[in-house]
Amino acid sequence: MLDYTHVDGLSAADVTRLRAVYEPLTGSVRELIDATIRTEVGADVVAAAKAEIESATARLRAAQKDGSFGIQFGADGDSMPWGNAVIGVRNPTAPPLLIHKDPDGAARSDFYLGAAFEGPPGHVHGGVS
Repeated sequence: MLDYTHVDGLSAADVTRLRAVYEPLTGSVRELIDATIRTEVGADVVAAAKAEIESATARLRAAQKDGSFGIQFGADGDSMPWGNAVIGVRNPTAPPLLIHKDPDGAARSDFYLGAAFEGPPGHVHGGVS
């Protein structure tokens, strides 16, 4: 169930600060996903990496939300759909989108989809070409 939460007192500056904290983490996890898919290192390196990942996961789980991330709203009403699978800046399964909004209301984005999005030849999952 999607949770819509108004976060009292979360200013636009707070949202910008939080984005600067969490968006690079998301990018690092995207890189980890790609490396996991394409690596050819030996079992000893995989075991060491797995231990490091488990340690990092434990540190991140030390303080986390219960349930889904949902859509949060700052004090100014701006939405933060950061867990979204398409545009979530805190969701490493979301493509790394930089969305450009035109004055006429149109939006566009250019992005690169790596091995995690691989589908049939010449396509990604979902039939996107």
